[in-house]
Amino acid sequence: MLQSDNLLRWHEISTPVRRGYFVDSRWPHNSATIKETLTGQLYAVDSWPRANGEQPDIKPVAQWYQEGRNW
Repeated sequence: MLQSDNLLRWHEISTPVRRGYFVDSRWPHNSATIKETLTGQLYAVDSWPRANGEQPDIKPVAQWYQEGRNW
């Protein structure tokens, strides 16, 4: 919706990312991603850590993966 309505100027929607698979002792968790068009940097857009209606966490995917290991 954001992309089709031209609301993303410097980013584009990318493929969701996943972390945690039970076998690695982590809960499965998915996150939407956006890619910065100029640099190609991929960001996780994750609303799970916050209450509904609050702004999501947006951080580099590598950081999002690493933080998932600390649970």
